[in-house]
Amino acid sequence: MALTAREPDQLARHYRKQWAAELLTSLPEEDAPEPEDSQMTEILASGMPPIVVTGNLDPEESALEAKEINKYLLAKSFFDCREFDRCAAVFLPETMLAGVLSTEPLGASQSPEASKGKGKARQSIPAARPPLGAKLPRLSQKSLFLALYAKFMSGEKTKDEDSEMVMGPHDSGKTINKNLVTISRYLEAWFQERTTETGEVVGSQGWLEYLYGIVLAKEKNEEEAMRLLIRSVHLYPMNWGCWLEMTSLISRVEDSHFSRLLALHPHRLDSLDHYSNILYVMALRPKLSFLAHLCSATDKFRPETCVVIGNYYSLLSQHEKAVNYFRRALTLDRACLSAWTLMGHEYVELKNTHAAIESYRRAVDVNRAGLPRLVLEMHAYALWYYKRAARRRPWDGKMWMAVGSCLQKMGRDAEGIKALKRALFADGYYDAGAGDRVGAGRGARTKAMDPELLLQIAG
Repeated sequence: MALTAREPDQLARHYRKQWAAELLTSLPEEDAPEPEDSQMTEILASGMPPIVVTGNLDPEESALEAKEINKYLLAKSFFDCREFDRCAAVFLPETMLAGVLSTEPLGASQSPEASKGKGKARQSIPAARPPLGAKLPRLSQKSLFLALYAKFMSGEKTKDEDSEMVMGPHDSGKTINKNLVTISRYLEAWFQERTTETGEVVGSQGWLEYLYGIVLAKEKNEEEAMRLLIRSVHLYPMNWGCWLEMTSLISRVEDSHFSRLLALHPHRLDSLDHYSNILYVMALRPKLSFLAHLCSATDKFRPETCVVIGNYYSLLSQHEKAVNYFRRALTLDRACLSAWTLMGHEYVELKNTHAAIESYRRAVDVNRAGLPRLVLEMHAYALWYYKRAARRRPWDGKMWMAVGSCLQKMGRDAEGIKALKRALFADGYYDAGAGDRVGAGRGARTKAMDPELLLQIAG
C-alpha cells in the first residue's frame, strides 16, 4: 500500500495515489516512547532508520519526515489533484492556523493608556507586529513547505476566480492573494525561532527561504525577497525555480534602484545610459520616453543623453534616427563604448554589414572585451552562445537564423537547414522590442516564409 502511494508522478494516476494514501493514513499509529537519541537510532516498523527512509541527511529533519511520511503522501496526493486547501489542512488546519497566528490579548506588553492614545501621540508609536498566540507546531521543513506552498497556490487560484472579466468594467487589476499575509506571518515567526544572534538560520535547507522570497516578491518587497532567494540557492543550488525567480526580480530591483536615484538626484546623468539599456530590454517605452525627455531637458550635449534618446528611437524601430543620436554621442565622446556597440546593432538591423563590423571594431579598440564572436569568424564560439540564446527564446526566429548561419559557415549544412527551417516557423511569440541586442530582433518581428531566409536555405 505504501509503495502504491509512492507511485511515480509521471504515471499521472493521482487519484489512485490519493486513495492509497488515504487508506495508509487510516491505519492506527503505534505510540511508542521516543528514546533520547531518537535522531539517529529510532527504528521504524519497517526496520530502517529515518535517514534511510527519507534520504534526508539531517538527523532531526529525517526523524520528523519519517514520522510524517504517511501524512505527507496524503497531502502530496491532494496537491497533485489540485485540491490545495485539503493539502494544506493535512498539516496546518484552519483551526491550528487561527490559534497560532492570533495575537495575544492586551497585557503587559501594551498598557490600556497607551492603546487609548489618538492623533499624533498614537501615530508616533512605531507599529510593531503583534506576537503569536501559540507556539508553532513541530513539523519537518519538507511538510511545512508543502502545506504553505499549497496555501499559496490556493490563494492564487481564488484570486483568479475572483478576478473580473479582463478589461471589464470592474477589472481594476488590484485583486490580491488573500493568503499572503498568513504565509508571511507564519514564515516570519518560523525564521525568528531559528535565527541566531549572528543571523544564521539553524538547520535551514533553503526551501522555506525560497517560498518566503516568492511571497515577499508578491508583496513588492523586492530587496528582501532577493536576499532570501540568494540565501536559498546557497543552501540548495539545484532549485531551478529559485534561479528563475531571481532573474525575474533582477530587472525590477535595478529599475527600482535607478528610479530612487532619479528621485534623489533628478539632474544626475551619470550611468543613465545603462538605465536606458535596462528599460529597452524590459520594453518599458513610457519610462524610456520620460528618461529621454528628462536627460534632454538637463543637458542635451552629454553622451549619456544621446545614448538614451538613441535607445528610445531604437525601441520605436526608427533605426536611422537611432544611428544619428549614437553618432552625436560619439562626436561628444569618441571613447563612448556603449554608443559604438549600440550603433553596430542598429546597422545590423539596417543590414549595413560593413558599417556594423566597423562599429564593432571601433568598440573593440575602446574595450578589447566586446566584439561579437561571429564578426571575428569564431563560429564555434558564436554557435555556443546563440544556441543558449535560442534555448531561452525558442520562438525567436532571429536566434535560429543566427544558429543556422553559424552552422552553415562551419560546413554543417544539414543542421543549418534544420535551424533555418525552425526560424521559418517561429511565430514571433516574443516582442521584437524586448529582444537581446545582437541578433534578437531590434526591428520588426520575424515573419513566416521570409524570402531572405528561403534564399539562404536554398543556397
